[in-house]
Amino acid sequence: MAHIHEQLSNEQNQTVQTMAQSLREEGREEGREENQKSVAINLLKEKMDVAFIAKVTGLSLEKVEAIKNEQT
Repeated sequence: MAHIHEQLSNEQNQTVQTMAQSLREEGREEGREENQKSVAINLLKEKMDVAFIAKVTGLSLEKVEAIKNEQT
């Protein structure tokens, strides 16, 4: 990997680093969304109110409703 790094120009190296950072952030966001969805599913199983679930998870009411519809 270091060998490849040495062959890249500074501009190319910056581009690669920017892309890598973007992918890491995207992965974290996807992971966060999956966790929110998982919590919402568990709360729905406990018959909790959709508005409460949206507030607790940070998901929109529409998203929680969509998850609820997926579960039924």
